[in-house]
Parts: sequence; structure tokens; C-alpha cells
Amino acid sequence: TNSREAVENSIKRNFTLIELDFISRADQKIVCAHSWNEVQEMTRTSTIPTETEFKNMKLYDKYHTLNITDVKNILLANPQLILVTDKIIDLSKLKEALYFPERIIIETFSLKSYRSTQNIGYKYPAYAVTSLMDIPLIFKNQISMITVSDRMILRYPTIFKNLHNQK
Repeated sequence: TNSREAVENSIKRNFTLIELDFISRADQKIVCAHSWNEVQEMTRTSTIPTETEFKNMKLYDKYHTLNITDVKNILLANPQLILVTDKIIDLSKLKEALYFPERIIIETFSLKSYRSTQNIGYKYPAYAVTSLMDIPLIFKNQISMITVSDRMILRYPTIFKNLHNQK
């Protein structure tokens, strides 16, 4: 849900990794949501809300939305948390609003976005492996953190166990 309650539940359960999706509003404000379609579905609305409307919305009539300031405050209050995200295009906006270079893992989907994430100063970009053809690229470019679907791991357990063992 990308909701306050989801994050609080993770903290209460002593999770240290939390995953949130970010999207930009038309006014360039960053909020937590997977997509505007999902927000509309969870709130039964048909328009993209204003900043105030978004802040006052309830997802499924009970969960509170989060904006970038809320996330920053949560990270400041919980120094053990590491944020994982993949749903942001403009990393410079994310960096302006939420710069914790050692506490944010950004999943990237191309070598170009992996490099730009590093160049902006984030310490832990993660390269999304979507096929076995990505494996040579990982070694060639000395990529140290990857993400991969559970389906792929189950299909090729030896390959991913070897990758893990090689760090």
C-alpha cells in the first residue's frame, strides 16, 4: 500500500529493509505510490489528487498516505531502516528531498541508470537481473548488488548460489 501503517508495521516487526515506491505529482512533489492508477483504485477516485487531497486520502478507507517528507521523518526517527525503491525516474529530485546515500538501495533496470545512480552519490544501486544474459554484464561492470525475481532463483538456483558465493 505504500502507507504509513505498512511502514509502522515493518518497524514494529523489527524489519530493517522497507520498500517504498515513489512517483512525482504534476507539481513535481514526490509521494509514495506505485502508480496513480493504483491510488485511484485504492481510494475509488478518478482524478490525480492535489497535494492536500493526497495527504488527506485514506487508502482502502483506512490507511494513511505518505509523502517524501513523511518518509524522511521516518528515516530520521529510525536510523536502523534501509529504504529500497525502484519507482522513481528523476533521481536528482529524490536526492534533493531524501539523501541518505548509505541507507537507500535503488533498484536500476539498465547499466546507464545504475551508473547515474552511482554518479549522483547513492552508495548502493542494485542492478535488476531480468535474464541470464545479464550475468556477464554484472561481472564485466563489477556490479556488487543485484535484484532478481524469486522465479528466476528457483529456476536457476545453482547460478544464483554461485553469484552469491562470489559476492
